[in-house]
Amino acid sequence: MTTERTQQHLYELNTESRLTKLESTNEAILKALVDIKTDISNIDKKFESKFDKMDNKIEKTLSDIKADINKMDVKFESKFDKLDNRIWQLFIWTGAGFTGILAIMARGFNWF
Repeated sequence: MTTERTQQHLYELNTESRLTKLESTNEAILKALVDIKTDISNIDKKFESKFDKMDNKIEKTLSDIKADINKMDVKFESKFDKLDNRIWQLFIWTGAGFTGILAIMARGFNWF
């Protein structure tokens, strides 16, 4: 009987020591998880700030590009207006020259 009691006592001691080890391991795992969560949160904050900076740079670049496009649009519009005026001038001069040549031909052939 004493051997059974001794064995049971050893088993109880063994169980208690195992539970103690499991509890300490559990606490260590919980601490590690809290540390990991904190690290991930810090990394997330860093990336958020980097993405915010990138967004600001992209928005600034896009606004600069839009401003440049607007300037080019105004410039091209003024150039096309000048070209349009020049084409009309050439059309008028061509018509006047053609009319002048017809007048000279009519006078040379005594049509009037």
